[in-house]
Amino acid sequence: MSFSRLEWDSSFFGKEVGKIEHLDSKFSLIKELQIAKQKNADLVYYFNNQETAIVAPSILATYSGKKVDTKVVYRWLVPSEKINFDTSSDEIESYDQIIVREDLLELAYRSGIYSRFKLDKRFEEDHFKQLYYLWLKNSIEKKNADFVFVKKEGKEIIGFVTFKKRTDNFGEIGLIAVHENHSKKGIGRQLINKIKEVTIALNLSGFKVATQQENLGACNFYEKNNCQIITSTQIYHFWLNQ
Repeated sequence: MSFSRLEWDSSFFGKEVGKIEHLDSKFSLIKELQIAKQKNADLVYYFNNQETAIVAPSILATYSGKKVDTKVVYRWLVPSEKINFDTSSDEIESYDQIIVREDLLELAYRSGIYSRFKLDKRFEEDHFKQLYYLWLKNSIEKKNADFVFVKKEGKEIIGFVTFKKRTDNFGEIGLIAVHENHSKKGIGRQLINKIKEVTIALNLSGFKVATQQENLGACNFYEKNNCQIITSTQIYHFWLNQ
């Protein structure tokens, strides 16, 4: 796919930002990067799902590029047999306030610790935080999520997950995190079981969730919960005018 400008990203980051997707040769990539540069793009995201890598070291050097992520998408399918969930998911509550609580915001930041917007140090830290603040805010306002579920200890929120129904009869997890002081207590399993229950209640075929290949903890967690990888995409950032 040829270079295209990203209006929202350009406005948010205060730079000219665009994307290129799924080319079949390094020559096509060079051509599109040259076009992007002619259009004064500051930053280009390149998404590559080809089995054969086409991003040669010389291209990275010439166009100030770097691989920043390998995005993997997991899918869970509703099984044909009935699932008997334990009662622990009953401890997961629906979050129905239109308030960005500080403990919830810290969990949103934690959900993005492997994000390319966090790991690419050419982005400002404030941009990462603003990005995840907006993602959380839009989720609790039901703009980009249908459900927000939380796990509390006393009055403190120590885990949360956002969930949206897609148009393809699947659901999608957006943000999910557990407080670092409460890891390995089964809270993640409680959250994912709640999502499985909602998926079944809505008569969906299953749900999908994206994470980073480098986030081994998340990958292991989804695989233990019977999710399987369906796509893997290499993501590069090219800073053309830096």
